[in-house]
Amino acid sequence: MGTREVHGAYEQGLLNSFRSHVYMNAEAVLLLDDTGFVGEGIRSAGVQQHYGTAGRTENCQIGVFLAYDTGRRRTLIDRRLYQPTSWTDDRTRCRQAGIDDTVGSRPRWPWPRQCRAIAEKIRFRWVTADAAYGFSKGWRFELEQADVFHVMATTRHDTVVIRWALDHPVHDLLPGLARKTG
Repeated sequence: MGTREVHGAYEQGLLNSFRSHVYMNAEAVLLLDDTGFVGEGIRSAGVQQHYGTAGRTENCQIGVFLAYDTGRRRTLIDRRLYQPTSWTDDRTRCRQAGIDDTVGSRPRWPWPRQCRAIAEKIRFRWVTADAAYGFSKGWRFELEQADVFHVMATTRHDTVVIRWALDHPVHDLLPGLARKTG
């Protein structure tokens, strides 16, 4: 087992340990978010031009995190490294960065049916995420199909499912919604 595998197994062991101490609250919230980590070089897995933490587009890796918040306690329960197709389509580059041939392109976060927290039936009330996830109709649809309450940011130009309409424009529901400036 290489250094990467040992490090990854250790991190996963820590996450599993945290999970066993906090999964007791049916009112908890799952918080999904990603962040960019400035990265350099051609062998840092997943590095490419992304909008990063510095508020501009730069070479970085995207880490995606899922936190569990009970209102009294919060902890990280899952994480993954986003692998863009520009990387996974170049198997030689992947091998040089230590990415196994079995790893394909990963979405920033898997569809809800693939999310371990949902698959493992961890107790929580709802999921929240920013517009990067809320803008995905497929993501929202799968949460609805899994009967998971969710609050997602989106844009005023998006459409949402409401009780009496399948694709209702957000700006019609909230006519006073400010237009983005700047």
